[in-house]
Amino acid sequence: MLMDNLTHNDLQLLARYAGEEPADVRRLRGDREAVRRRIRDRRFSNRLLDERDEVIAASPYLFFVTMLMRERDDLANRAWSYEMATSRMSIIFDTAQLIALLDDEELLDYLAIMLASFVRVNQFTRLTEVRRGVFRRMRLNTLDIESMLDYSRYVDESERYALFKRVADVCLFMNGIYGERLRFDRVTGRHFRPPTRGRASAKDYRECGRHYYREAARIAERRDVEGRDVLLELSHSFELATRSLGFLSDHYLATLRTRGFSL
Repeated sequence: MLMDNLTHNDLQLLARYAGEEPADVRRLRGDREAVRRRIRDRRFSNRLLDERDEVIAASPYLFFVTMLMRERDDLANRAWSYEMATSRMSIIFDTAQLIALLDDEELLDYLAIMLASFVRVNQFTRLTEVRRGVFRRMRLNTLDIESMLDYSRYVDESERYALFKRVADVCLFMNGIYGERLRFDRVTGRHFRPPTRGRASAKDYRECGRHYYREAARIAERRDVEGRDVLLELSHSFELATRSLGFLSDHYLATLRTRGFSL
């Protein structure tokens, strides 16, 4: 949860923000509520958005958990939110549901970790036994749904759990952060079809994301892995989570993009 994911540098940044010189990181590490108050202080999130040195000093996790907490508070001050669909702006009267989603600390923490994971995309090759005595060199990219699903056919359940969860995360990330770039008019005609390079719609990503969050949750339950409830909630509330990430992208990441950050 929150304290486990903050780095030493994050705590130093939060301590300096409160005017502590020298920064008393050890004391702050033991005071979770003080950390939460500082992260939720609008002046701190303003510094991350307005000052290049500050956002560079923060870990991706601290940046995203700060923006998600700010989003929750910003939504509490309005009666509606919106989402972008190509060039149309759709008014969504769902702020109460969005606030409830972000009030779930475990789910908010999951979203922050997930968003931070996309700062760096991993690519590697593995020699995999595709049938008895036959091996295939498989390329795996943690942003490429096809390669992860292809690889998942040849590994045991423990590895499929991480792959299915990542596939669902990619779908949520693409639909939420880059939703305006997806085509909204293609219907698959199937229960779901995994998005493929160059021909995926928002509908494909929604259906695929829901499906693989459910599949990951089933594996988590069988293997007694923590986080099953969050995965199930994301499968049920996928569109709501998409709008939450869309709000974050439109209101906060857009600010950084205007300052030359490639997010």
